Amino acid sequence: MWSVEKRELLLMGLKIQQRATIRARVITTLIAVFALVLQPAYGFVAGRVANATTGPSDGSKVAACNGGGFDSFVLGSVNGQNGWHSTGSYDQAVVANSYGYTGFGCKALRLSNAVTSGSFGDQTFSDSTANDAGESLATTGGRSGGVRQNHYEASFDIASTELAQQPGLAISVSPDRGDGSRMSYLRFEDGTNGMNVFFYDVTGTTSPANFNKVNIASDLSRATPHNIKFVIDFKDGPSNYVVQVYVDGNLVHTGTTWENYYRYDAESNTEPVRTVDSLLFRAGGTAAPATSGKGYLFDNVNIITSTIKKDTVPPTVTMGVPTTNTSGLYSVSGTTDDIASDVFVTVGGGAARKALITPTTGNNGIWTAVLGLLNAGQQYSIVASSSDSYSNSSTTEPYLLTVPTVVTSNEPAIAIIETPVLPVIVARTDSSNNFNTVGPATTFADPAAVLGAQTAKADSAVLGASENVAAIAPSEQGWKIFGMAWFWWVLIVAAIASIIWWIVAAARRRSQNA
Repeated sequence: MWSVEKRELLLMGLKIQQRATIRARVITTLIAVFALVLQPAYGFVAGRVANATTGPSDGSKVAACNGGGFDSFVLGSVNGQNGWHSTGSYDQAVVANSYGYTGFGCKALRLSNAVTSGSFGDQTFSDSTANDAGESLATTGGRSGGVRQNHYEASFDIASTELAQQPGLAISVSPDRGDGSRMSYLRFEDGTNGMNVFFYDVTGTTSPANFNKVNIASDLSRATPHNIKFVIDFKDGPSNYVVQVYVDGNLVHTGTTWENYYRYDAESNTEPVRTVDSLLFRAGGTAAPATSGKGYLFDNVNIITSTIKKDTVPPTVTMGVPTTNTSGLYSVSGTTDDIASDVFVTVGGGAARKALITPTTGNNGIWTAVLGLLNAGQQYSIVASSSDSYSNSSTTEPYLLTVPTVVTSNEPAIAIIETPVLPVIVARTDSSNNFNTVGPATTFADPAAVLGAQTAKADSAVLGASENVAAIAPSEQGWKIFGMAWFWWVLIVAAIASIIWWIVAAARRRSQNA
């Protein structure tokens, strides 16, 4: 039979084991809750690591087909498949995705510059969109067609076939109409520490054209694919196309196209402006024979064209009566209903001066410009004007100011100041809930497709609209206490509670064993 002492020792051991089990479960639960809280903000999830792209492999594993990209293509030359064409003898082929890139499906397009050429029309071109994009007078060269659009977007994924550098590897990608009439240009070069991306555009009006080269991304990892995106907005008239380039979802550069090359360079001005409806993948320049069978992989090529309605309503600008301080220094204030526009104040009646005023986020459109000291006894015409990003402008009626002959300041009256003076921007909080009474609203059938609209308060879905109240910056951490994110306080409280629980439990055990 068990003695009383043995039974008490056994029961004590069971209690200690139960307490340890409970504490272990509580700690495990706290860790799981903490990981769940941090997952949205920081991605601390093992599954993300397990599903991460592993980079080029030994070719022993082919990814599963997911129905996208080049999965429906036949292995071999891309020429003639699903609208793609590549008639030259270049090192290109649709290949099995044995490189470990999970987002590429089971097939991808491989292209190197083992073979290069100075030609264009026989290079590798993507399928064309049904409707081309360009300004209204852009020429097609018999290549593109459909209903002319003013907005173009093209994205694709690019990755290296090798983890090590491929010296000399370089491929360019350009929005095109299918014959080499490039309207923009990105060059991908394999550098010592990764892939480097260069952007070229033309801003001048000279002949020959001056091409601007900008390094927009450096040392991109060879172990993962990178998403590249062109966004182009076309406008009628010279020197006004806008190109935005995104790398991995981030806007890395804003520039213009090759529009001015075609308009002004004697080499190409027979067709001043051209359309786009596809992408050109070109192997030009110095060949790198060692890249044969290797090079870059391309997949998930997507091209869309659309028409985005543009704002045609000028901003409304007002100007009050100029005032002076005791030193004779004049200033003038007013309002604009488009805080993204620039406000200029011109003072005439002698040498004209202009002060640039740029309202900033958080300002509700009130502006103030310091005019300086004006000549005593002279009359000045003062005008305020405002222009938005789509060249819509408005001007106030001139205010005629006659400066008194008696100067109230101890300083003598001087000639008008030529140097522009930055104004003081006055912030004001707008607490109005009546969104329809703040400035004129621009109304279209599809307000979400309107660029540069004046008043977002009339319709929050208007693309590119200007707010007249301060925006609340998004926060990935939510509310804070004493500068520390809330989930850290949850962890701290849980840890303190666990320590207190452990101390109390230990004290109880000692009292029971006493």
